[in-house]
Amino acid sequence: MKTYQKQWPPVPSGSNDPGQGSGQTSRRAGGAKNPWVKQGCQLHIATYNARSIGNEERLTELQYELDRINWDILGISETRRRGEESIRLRSGHILFYKGREDNSLGGVGFLINKRISPNLQILKTISDRVIYITLKINSNITIKVVQIYAPTSSHEDEEIEVLYDEITQSLTENKTRYTLIIGDFNARIGEQCNSSQYVGQFGLGKRNERGTMLANFLEKEQLYIMNTFFKKRPHKKWTWASPDGITKNEIDYVLTPNKHIVQEVDVLNSFNTGSDHRLVRCRIVLNTKLERAKKFNSTQYRIDPDTIRDNKSIYSKRLTERLTKETTSSHESLDETNNRLVKELKETTTSLVSSKTKRIEKFTTQTKQLLERRRELIKDNKRNTVEYAELNKTARKMAKQDIRKYQENRIEELIQQNRGLNIFKKENAHKKEMIKLRDGQGNITEDRREILKVTEKFYTGLYESKIDNEYVRKANSDHKNRICNVGSEDLPEIEEEEIVKALNQLKNGKAAGDDNIIPEMLKEGGSLLIRELKSLFNTCLTEGRIPQDWNTAIVILIYKKGDPSNLENYRPISLLSQIYKLFMRIIANRLEFKLDAYQLYEQAGFRKGMSTIEHLHTVRTLNEKVTEYNIPLWIAFIDFRKAFDTVEFWAIIRSMKNARIDQRYIDIIYRH
Repeated sequence: MKTYQKQWPPVPSGSNDPGQGSGQTSRRAGGAKNPWVKQGCQLHIATYNARSIGNEERLTELQYELDRINWDILGISETRRRGEESIRLRSGHILFYKGREDNSLGGVGFLINKRISPNLQILKTISDRVIYITLKINSNITIKVVQIYAPTSSHEDEEIEVLYDEITQSLTENKTRYTLIIGDFNARIGEQCNSSQYVGQFGLGKRNERGTMLANFLEKEQLYIMNTFFKKRPHKKWTWASPDGITKNEIDYVLTPNKHIVQEVDVLNSFNTGSDHRLVRCRIVLNTKLERAKKFNSTQYRIDPDTIRDNKSIYSKRLTERLTKETTSSHESLDETNNRLVKELKETTTSLVSSKTKRIEKFTTQTKQLLERRRELIKDNKRNTVEYAELNKTARKMAKQDIRKYQENRIEELIQQNRGLNIFKKENAHKKEMIKLRDGQGNITEDRREILKVTEKFYTGLYESKIDNEYVRKANSDHKNRICNVGSEDLPEIEEEEIVKALNQLKNGKAAGDDNIIPEMLKEGGSLLIRELKSLFNTCLTEGRIPQDWNTAIVILIYKKGDPSNLENYRPISLLSQIYKLFMRIIANRLEFKLDAYQLYEQAGFRKGMSTIEHLHTVRTLNEKVTEYNIPLWIAFIDFRKAFDTVEFWAIIRSMKNARIDQRYIDIIYRH
């Protein structure tokens, strides 16, 4: 029986996007450079009031700006997206947000860089104004980042008090070693008052009433407001500007009880998506190295199948040359043969195509020039001019047109290739990620590692036999009626024609298994690859076993409908080795005739060349007759929950024996 390796859905790997800093070289007042910077873990954590990322063009514009700077985590205020969701963008970054259900006002979110996403541990929402994430840096160190969006001055003070209670709740839940609270506080903390140790001497402007409430909260929770501990010029400290450009305040902050880990807090003037806020970024350094959570970080790389098909002659020639040069031993084991073929297939493919994900450019050169011009106006302090307002409006209009044009061109291209619109939907859909799950006792967990344990326990119980173990053992050990091929003690060898037929039956565009082999790599491999596969498959048939790597599957859960925290509402998909699927397709082709002949005529579903039309006609006729003669009629419709997942494996083996399937085929299927 196949064993399953539970993994988080594949996560594209990659390094941090190269970018530029703000150009500011100031250090924390009264301190020197931290000696941990070179040998420790350095993270860039930023917060930004985006004034909306509710549509595709605003989200694309935000990512375009982020490509120019160093960042690991971006907290976002005013996302203006409804509901709660965690999605993986096509860029590989994770967008986690919480908004209102009834409208698109307000909302908070995080954008987590793909470089750091494997270390995500918990994603938790407190309200549409407070959310937090926790990262596992290594086995001993975790860090929590809380993003907030405070009510504006037009709201009552009671709402501010509720916000601070929610922040306190986020601090007490899921304790971590280090904590950061970032976001738009809509309060002026101003210059230091009463020699408070939690407010530095480099605040901007005068403190207002909301600033006093914030200062009291700092004292209560023992939090340092790190913006005020770094000496900067006034024009490099303000984070919000009024529409007329006259009033400029510092209202976006970085708070932490761990003052020593923050090495710098900058306000980036060049970063802008048309908001009236500026991005605030802090650099933290931890005295440790970042350990990647390999369990969540797949090493899979993306290969464009069209590239292989378009260059099939070159691909086939290179693969043949590699297989010819590779010396094989007569004592080579099954696992060694399989590993050698996988290695040659992957290395040939990577020599033909780039292993990096192709970057999709949705903005035209003209739109990029407009965004660059807008950035220049900001640098020249022309943020509040008529020219800037008109340019910003034009840039957003052009961005919307570019994305629509890109979608139209892609749809037209797919139609010309005789491919369906489902391909386009799949390409542009963001992958939803599971952020919380309910266990068997009804308790909800947000820890991703606990989610894995709950999932594994659920499906282990689902796949376990529900029949008495002794009865199952006796059924499995029944070898009295071992059936072999009539007139032959040996199974017929697998021929090349069978492999070619099975290859044609494999569908294109299917995902790779744990070995990263896609069907196109096998289909375009050439005659020498088919001979190598023939040798491998016949060895499996002769020895009655398969390579160990074929026993591993990547399990992906696909959400159907209903409560997302209930595992019953997910459908599991197993990504198996394509070489293994090819082998089993050959076995299925051999057994198809016998299995089909064994079925009763009444079984019309899931059979080739059969239809349920006659059955439906019988039911309709019966219904008409009982209505005519006024006879009661009962029709039972049976819908089993998780029907295919709860079939007893021993019953399948017994049915195959009853269908007089050769025992050696049964052994290959059953033992693995």
